[in-house]
Amino acid sequence: WVLRIIEKPKPKALPSGKTLYEENCASCHKSDFSGSPPEFPELKELGKKMSESDARSIIRNGQGRMPGFNRLGNEAIQAMALYLTFRSLRREILKMSDQL
Repeated sequence: WVLRIIEKPKPKALPSGKTLYEENCASCHKSDFSGSPPEFPELKELGKKMSESDARSIIRNGQGRMPGFNRLGNEAIQAMALYLTFRSLRREILKMSDQL
């Protein structure tokens, strides 16, 4: 018998919410979030329209024509939901800070 110790493979880093959006959502909702209403809603101000939790649920389960993306796993779904909801809120915060 020959035994040897091998290094445990390191887990792959999760892609960013932006990368996940570009790979899974931009084909319908476009890279600029403008969509093609009414078939594919725009997502520009999503953070003003729904919570991160609601966005996460829609990404996971789908809604209307949109399929669910449960296959991506919880961490990827959360990353996309945070990216989509907080990007519009971030712009609002930056606008308000400019006015101070």
